Amino acid sequence: MIQPQTNLTAADNSGARRLMCIRVIGGGNRTYASIGDTIIAVVKDALPNMAVSKSEVVRAVVVRTRKRLRRENVHGFVLMIMQLFLSMIMVIHVVLVFLDQSHVN
Repeated sequence: MIQPQTNLTAADNSGARRLMCIRVIGGGNRTYASIGDTIIAVVKDALPNMAVSKSEVVRAVVVRTRKRLRRENVHGFVLMIMQLFLSMIMVIHVVLVFLDQSHVN
């Protein structure tokens, strides 16, 4: 959870070492940014002779946080789809057996 005034470490090759978040982009009055969100930050420390310099305002994307990312539980959904598929196969098999028996008589 990144909020304004949060000190960050840069994870790219632009030359910035440390950043400070000054604004979270998107959705009105958002107070926190998480993984994948865009922020506006100011460069606090930078390598010399690189693309960005100290006190430059940049846009950044959050790629890592200490707080873990909760993913959706798709295991139950996959099981439901598999059960539906198997039941459809069983119905098709029953229909084919019924049609095959009707021609025999």
